[in-house]
Amino acid sequence: MKHGRINIIVVCICLLYSGLTGCKTTRNSIGLDYGINEESLKERLKTKKIDAKTIWIKKYNCEIRENWSRKEFYGDIKIVKGERMSITVKSGIGIETARVLLTKDSVKIIDRMKKEIVCGGYKQMKRYFGLMDSYKKAEDLLVNNNTMVIEEMEKNYGNRYDIKSGEKRNEIIIYEKGVKKRKKRFTVGMNNNSVVEYMEKNGESEMLKVAYLRWKDVEKIKLPEELKIEIHKRGVRNIAIIKFEKVKINEQINTKLHIPDGYKVINL
Repeated sequence: MKHGRINIIVVCICLLYSGLTGCKTTRNSIGLDYGINEESLKERLKTKKIDAKTIWIKKYNCEIRENWSRKEFYGDIKIVKGERMSITVKSGIGIETARVLLTKDSVKIIDRMKKEIVCGGYKQMKRYFGLMDSYKKAEDLLVNNNTMVIEEMEKNYGNRYDIKSGEKRNEIIIYEKGVKKRKKRFTVGMNNNSVVEYMEKNGESEMLKVAYLRWKDVEKIKLPEELKIEIHKRGVRNIAIIKFEKVKINEQINTKLHIPDGYKVINL
């Protein structure tokens, strides 16, 4: 894999994930501190699920920090909720350098500079996208729809998850139990009933942290305004800051992906 294509994959990952430093758990039960139980927490989270057919982030800005180097780019993100997502990447002079199309079962990445398109399912794309193993996860993490944490709590038949107080009094932590290292953790902010941090590990080789630093109200729907990304993979650490400048909901959008003649198609 050439370095240029790796950079494009890093861009795509950073657009889909955000992160912040992990917080320590305590032994206090949320039932004592907040007067809520697991069922009431699920109900609170459901109230913040996004009720919109489409989400159009008309402009985002992203800064990637890789070791000592920095890269900046911008573009737009179009989401047909629960179905597909289109992401464009543009340089500072407005030239589109890459485009990504995610659907329920496939990923397509167009490299405009190399005139190549990489296609595959999420399983085939794992070496590029790592811990992003489904469309639902990608969409949920990008716009903070609370779907993942609700589903994790609903399938908690084997008591695999526990709920504890966070370091901040207005936050609680939902994490996996067991003698192994905790692989997945959600931190929920009780002020806005949304996930404020998501952390996932795959042994010692991969780690993804997601944080929602600032919020904005768009037609009475609370959406992230600024995201911070931290990805650790095979000893490489990437951080990205993404800011959403203009967001529209329930507008007609076009997510079709046009492949110009002469592009090399790489099917994984």
